[in-house]
Amino acid sequence: MNNFETLMFVTRLVSLPMFCSAAGNQVTVKAVNKLAIARPNQTIELSTKDLASLGSELNKIHVKDAAGKEVLCQAVDTDFDAYHKPDILIFQTDFGREEAKTFTIATGAKQV
Repeated sequence: MNNFETLMFVTRLVSLPMFCSAAGNQVTVKAVNKLAIARPNQTIELSTKDLASLGSELNKIHVKDAAGKEVLCQAVDTDFDAYHKPDILIFQTDFGREEAKTFTIATGAKQV
């Protein structure tokens, strides 16, 4: 297993339950830490299916936290097909014990 495969395995291992709902040109994501321990630097992964209502260009997706502050995110190609097109979007956040957080996902200028 190479470093990228290990990272993707760990990312999926620590994924949090998510509930998505679409409203117009944005998607709201609620992530919940159901554990009674803090979970710093947790990676949240959203697929193209989760973000279908926003279009297929994940490089134009922006993530904002509940306070409206933009969260660093990255579009990643995980299937390594001939198209070399990102198929997931990832971002990280810190969770306190049994904490829930809401994020707004929307399209914008291309991320570079």
